[in-house]
Amino acid sequence: MRAVLLISYQSKGGTIDLQYLKSSSRRLFNGLGLVRIAYLLFSFTAYLNAQTTGAITGNVKDANGGALSGAQVAARHLETGFTRSSLSGEDGRFVFPVMPVGAYEIRIELSGFRPLLRKGITGK
Repeated sequence: MRAVLLISYQSKGGTIDLQYLKSSSRRLFNGLGLVRIAYLLFSFTAYLNAQTTGAITGNVKDANGGALSGAQVAARHLETGFTRSSLSGEDGRFVFPVMPVGAYEIRIELSGFRPLLRKGITGK
């Protein structure tokens, strides 16, 4: 970019100030450069998240199909042992967002009920 400062262009109408042209193009380049960088970062982040994380969701219900709130739900990644716990909501729903992809063991416990254990659940 320093070479641009040393060059001038003369025509019948006068001399064109290349310093101004340089700063205009630099602003345009910087603006486009920032947009490109932001796009690449967001695309790369989305790509990484798509490849390495998933979510596990479910509903805790009794034998009659009624929602059970306050159940302790634990998800354990079978390969790494990574564990996350949560309580089921008023509608019996539980969510484990942003979990490493792989097979899980899900354990559900609630007072007055036998514990439930499911293996091989895959987060997607």
